[in-house]
Amino acid sequence: MPKRLVFRSATSRPATSGAWLSSRYVRIALGLIVAASVSLADTPAALATPTKKTTRVSARLTAAEVAKPLAQANPETSPSPVPPAIEPQEPATAAPDDATPVIELSVDATTLHRSLLTSEQTIPIKPGRRSLWFANWVPGVAGPTGQIANLARVVFSNEDDEPLRWSRDPTDLNRFWVTVPEGVDRLQVRLTYLANQPTQLSTGVDTFGTRQLLTLNFNTCLVYPDGCDVSQTAIHTRVRVPAGWGVGTAIKPISSDRQTGEIDLGRTSLKRLVDSPLIAGRYYRAVPLDREGFPPTVMHLVGDSHACTTVPQERVDQLTEIMPQAVRLFGSAPFDDYAFLVVCTDRLPRFGLEHGASSLNCVRAMALRDDSLYRHRPAYLLPHELVHAWCGKHRLPEKMSSTNFHEPLGTELLWVYEGLTQYLMQLVAVRSGQVSMGYHREYLAYQVSEQLQRTGREWRPLSDTAVSAPTLRGGPSNWADLRRGQDYYDEGALFWLNVDCLLREKSGGKASMDDFCKQFFAVDTDSPVATSYSLDDLVANLESLADHPWRGMIQRHVYLPQAELALDGVNRSGYELGWVRRKPTFVNNREEVLGSIQAIDSLGIVVSTAGVVERVVPESVADDSGLRERSEVVAVNRRAFSPSVLNQELDAAAKYRDGETIDLIVREGQWYSVHELSYSEGPRHAVLKRHDEGPDLLTEILRSPPSEAVSSEKTASMTAKSKSSRLRSRVTAAVSAQR
Repeated sequence: MPKRLVFRSATSRPATSGAWLSSRYVRIALGLIVAASVSLADTPAALATPTKKTTRVSARLTAAEVAKPLAQANPETSPSPVPPAIEPQEPATAAPDDATPVIELSVDATTLHRSLLTSEQTIPIKPGRRSLWFANWVPGVAGPTGQIANLARVVFSNEDDEPLRWSRDPTDLNRFWVTVPEGVDRLQVRLTYLANQPTQLSTGVDTFGTRQLLTLNFNTCLVYPDGCDVSQTAIHTRVRVPAGWGVGTAIKPISSDRQTGEIDLGRTSLKRLVDSPLIAGRYYRAVPLDREGFPPTVMHLVGDSHACTTVPQERVDQLTEIMPQAVRLFGSAPFDDYAFLVVCTDRLPRFGLEHGASSLNCVRAMALRDDSLYRHRPAYLLPHELVHAWCGKHRLPEKMSSTNFHEPLGTELLWVYEGLTQYLMQLVAVRSGQVSMGYHREYLAYQVSEQLQRTGREWRPLSDTAVSAPTLRGGPSNWADLRRGQDYYDEGALFWLNVDCLLREKSGGKASMDDFCKQFFAVDTDSPVATSYSLDDLVANLESLADHPWRGMIQRHVYLPQAELALDGVNRSGYELGWVRRKPTFVNNREEVLGSIQAIDSLGIVVSTAGVVERVVPESVADDSGLRERSEVVAVNRRAFSPSVLNQELDAAAKYRDGETIDLIVREGQWYSVHELSYSEGPRHAVLKRHDEGPDLLTEILRSPPSEAVSSEKTASMTAKSKSSRLRSRVTAAVSAQR
């Protein structure tokens, strides 16, 4: 087991000698001595000196006999070999107010390279049967994370380190019931969490560590009392990381000592703490991304090496443009400052997760230095998670708003939460110069082509992919086109492209999604509190901008199954889907990064460079041949498989005569089979082509509208007003707490 934390919460106190003498261990020891004396006095001389084996058995029996009457005499404080079950009942605890003592949390992250995270809490509590929760529904994750499986040690005790009886709730496994004796007003909790082994849904809110870096999500190292409102529950947090490491988080520490690795994050609400992950690393670097007149922005970097976190100035200049374009889109900011937390590593899962004043982004080790890697992921990921600060954090669907981290959330409106964010991400990415206009058109064509393959929309509406999100994220990938995946992202984005085009069309060019964002996500700088919305609110805002049957359109495209993908938005934007033989830059880039051959629009397959069939498109020639996902292609037209051989044979297929096929020899374990693919059109890749009807709305949408740009003076004034208002609120809260 990891060594016990050596730095304790300010409210903890060491046990006195009197308390030690009254501890259960001393009572058991004294009882054993007395019981043994009585037993030996009544034993014949021949049996007075038992063997070692007999001694062990006698000691165990005597301990049980001694413990039994002690437990009967005082069941609340005395030990029991098998703690009796505690009948679940609702605790009589109210949500803590400002006058309630804060929870103290100390976290030791120095052994995360060994996958061990330890923590110690001191929680104000009342005597009686009390329940505490381990987080299971964490904001940003559309489902239960199941991280309770990674708890390796849970100990509840009083301030004298005397263990208290507890049991797990039989129906809510994330809930612990503890019997708190009279006279005890503070509960100590020690946890050991097993890091580096995320569950199906927990990757973005889990904890990871290597010898070079770590990511810490605080939901993995604490419990909280039942009945409390996490936004009103105060917690004082201290963290220890390896000595010499730099630390990045959205919370400004009260103190931080890099030499010892100790950080004091001060007092925050429990909600804000869980919403503020921390990264640390040996090769830490902070890169300011400030632009005058916009919220201060910094990118905290950790990585596998110095090279990973050394960002070229050209990239820094590029990254600096993201925040201004996002603020111009929304017209105001729901945060005082913002932190991009970026982990550059090839040793951890890749993910991104949104937070109120930060985002946690895990990318490839050289993703900020290599143009291909950057275009493939960070160029879109960073704007996506930033947009969530408005769409998902500042305003969120009403069924996704909760006062705790254990009640299930309703995910039906993820086609807004994620779909709209995915669309606005594209606007920010292009307007800020993360990708070029031409590259993004290729990206959009690829996404349209991907969605065309989803035959599952014939039975499953887009809304159901949102409702079923907990079963789709991170789930099995076999035949994903039949089942559908998290289509509320990309098909959702196509829906919002159509909405943007309709707003412009129906309003005569007077309204757009830019106007919708400024209106729907407006920040009240006097009271920047997160608010929820319903479908009715969404429809009402659209109706205020343009006259159109929005509710009927949503019902038709989102809540009903579709025979085929609706391309209304693409067509209204001035484009249509076309096909070319030459690989677009986006496809080349994707193949290079992922190590695969993208032939979904021709043969209907995606094959890794090692020959593994990663995907078979339903109703494609590959599907017709009986090809199976996860099988291995070993030869193409009698030639040993390689990426170049498959591409050459696909090129040659354009000259095939009727009846000629591309023959694949495939291995599944010890078995081989031949699959004849009837195809004669050569390479085929989706592109967007301008049509003759109407203006080029897509280019107009992606271009930053200068007439709607927020001036630096206005933004600076807005930010200053927001800071002043929030400072007054914090001072008022602090004074109330002292009273």
